[in-house]
Amino acid sequence: MSRGGRGTGRSRPDRARPPYPPIPAPEPLANRLLRWADFPGSLQQEVEAYRQRMLTSDMFDGKHKLVRPVTIENYLARLRTYLTGLARDGMPPEHFMSLARLVKISTVKRGLELRVVEGKLDDQRRLDLTTIVVPLCSVANFIGIDEAHRRELSRIGKKVRHRQHGMNAKNKERLVPLLGDKMAMLRLVYLPAEIAHELRKVKEPTVRQAQLMQMACLLDFLLHVPARIKNAAELDMAENIACPAGGQAGSWRIAIAAEDVKNKVAIDAQLSEGTSALLDRYVTVFRPVLPKQPTAVLFVSQKGCGKGPSALSKQFSRFVHARIGLTVHAHLMRHFAAHLFLKDNPGCYEDVRRMLGHKSLTTTISFFAGLETDRALARYSELISSLRKDIRIASLEPAPACDEEEAA
Repeated sequence: MSRGGRGTGRSRPDRARPPYPPIPAPEPLANRLLRWADFPGSLQQEVEAYRQRMLTSDMFDGKHKLVRPVTIENYLARLRTYLTGLARDGMPPEHFMSLARLVKISTVKRGLELRVVEGKLDDQRRLDLTTIVVPLCSVANFIGIDEAHRRELSRIGKKVRHRQHGMNAKNKERLVPLLGDKMAMLRLVYLPAEIAHELRKVKEPTVRQAQLMQMACLLDFLLHVPARIKNAAELDMAENIACPAGGQAGSWRIAIAAEDVKNKVAIDAQLSEGTSALLDRYVTVFRPVLPKQPTAVLFVSQKGCGKGPSALSKQFSRFVHARIGLTVHAHLMRHFAAHLFLKDNPGCYEDVRRMLGHKSLTTTISFFAGLETDRALARYSELISSLRKDIRIASLEPAPACDEEEAA
């Protein structure tokens, strides 16, 4: 005989139900969008041809620009968002027989207007529209529209274009704890040396210890050479790193060709002796534990190949958060380097431009001028406080006698 109905699979009538009404879970966004399979087969064929073309290089076509796989998938996802909005507004999926119908000017205007709330084009809305206009322009170039059509599409794009001014709000929010808390900043800067000290006696490391030293080396590298995480992930000991001859101690040199850098500005940097020594110990003692097959990639995975930029950045963020409790992704290290340098060298934007590899000084100033504004206001605030202090001191001193009183 069972007791209390436990284990019988039947609910107990005496158990009180919660007074809250059930709330249905929202349908995932991907399920709310129309699939390519919902559109005519002719459109699906053109979409696939467009995808393949964007992923294929052509050295003889000066107008064709190779697109990364993740970028083309984002383009296609935004096009689905655009088409789903039009379908909900009364344009049936069957209407879109070809890519040409997606970029028809009246259709583009209609699709974009559907995404503008109350006619307001704020920064957030402009960013949303830009991520749709860019794929539409890419499709228009692929199908070869006429010049008048191209000019009108370009005019629409300029009308809604989102222009990023400085860092975004999330990066500023993450950077504030580092810049405002000197102890947190010192802990981040000292962290590679701290890990090296913890593992100083290790001669036969475990995989976990090797991964820890790998993250310490990545952090130290980004502190001294604020490169993009993609370039750090692709560092090859045979192609990008020059060590002192004969295994002698000394500074390492990093060289990355311009064609491998996002803005086509080569990276050529000599590392400090401390960073070089840390990398040498990682390569000699810790790195051999990781790969299951030979490879020359510096930040190697256990599979014997290089870690992708996204995976390496996520591991870096987890490492820093676990050690100092702050959210710091790899790209934030570039902003950190610029702010740290400008703090001690106000106005030296040209040095920061060279350090970050920006092509334009305008880009550097637009990103980091806000820091100078904060410091200018802080200095002005100090001036006001100093004047108030002088006034208080003056009020305590006796008033000087006038000339008439002295003559009497």
